[in-house]
Amino acid sequence: MSELTIFDFESQAVRSIVIDGEPWFIGKDICRCLDISNHRHALGRLDEDERKGVAINDPLGKNAQTMICVNEPGLYRLIFTSRASAAERFKRWLAHEVLPAIRKTGRYESAANHPSTSRQVRDSHIEEMLRQLSVVREYRYLYGAAQARKLVKRFPNLPQVDDDGSLIEAGDATDRFIAAHIRRAKGHDLAQRALWNRYVTWCEAGGDRALPLRKFISRMEQAGYVRTKSVDVGTLDQPHRVEYFVDLMLHGLADDEEGGET
Repeated sequence: MSELTIFDFESQAVRSIVIDGEPWFIGKDICRCLDISNHRHALGRLDEDERKGVAINDPLGKNAQTMICVNEPGLYRLIFTSRASAAERFKRWLAHEVLPAIRKTGRYESAANHPSTSRQVRDSHIEEMLRQLSVVREYRYLYGAAQARKLVKRFPNLPQVDDDGSLIEAGDATDRFIAAHIRRAKGHDLAQRALWNRYVTWCEAGGDRALPLRKFISRMEQAGYVRTKSVDVGTLDQPHRVEYFVDLMLHGLADDEEGGET
């Protein structure tokens, strides 16, 4: 029995496994792609030689769970009973891409899974990243995106992401700006929007893409600059609140400011 392989059909995850040279698919995944709501009933109607229970480990290789898998004849019976608009696209994709690839190589490898489909990846580091990525994808499918992001932090080889799913690129423009131009300074405060305006100007001058205000503030907090205060300014008729980072100042920029609101 081969390792579990995950592929995507129109953003739906489908898990497959090769047993004695024959591809089998997790029945629940197939039913979800075909908009079959009662998967237990649909799978129960298949003949015994079209389905069987297989012990499937969770993404971390633990807690094996018996799941109903279907072979190719069972797969097509489910497709023929579905009235979903995607059923024909699903059938064509499986017949023309997935199944031929599994028969030829023992697994389906989409362009999203490998940096190149024209050559075999031999580098062990890349292979390990691909294995970890497969685990994270299955974890996301089983337990949700938030748990998958926590799991990513256990795999330092993979690109890391913010809590909202945004990619954190090592040494990107935002990290460089924070490291090079922000210093702790007792008694100096930086207005958040004024700081962000300076950051945007700096990025534009260097040809880099700036983060939106809220994401920039989140990145500042991740860097350890979490002390803030709010000051009400303006008039009674037109009140205005300014948010500050406390005990910080700009450094190494032309016309450095102490953070007055702009």
